[in-house]
Amino acid sequence: MVSQPLPITEFTFSNRANATLYVPLGSKAAYEAADYWNEFKEIIATDPPQSEYDAAMAVITDGEYYLVTEVN
Repeated sequence: MVSQPLPITEFTFSNRANATLYVPLGSKAAYEAADYWNEFKEIIATDPPQSEYDAAMAVITDGEYYLVTEVN
């Protein structure tokens, strides 16, 4: 099953233009087409977090994970 982006607003994540968004495999196109999600500097499809550190840095909701990293 391909994951669909949750609805977000322009205020959900700050500084999207400088951030990388990691999304579940098979869902990159959906995020690239979704409002506000498509404003991230880069969107990378990847497997779920592999380490406790990655999981701690991720937002996990309804079985979906979102790992956002910011580059200044």
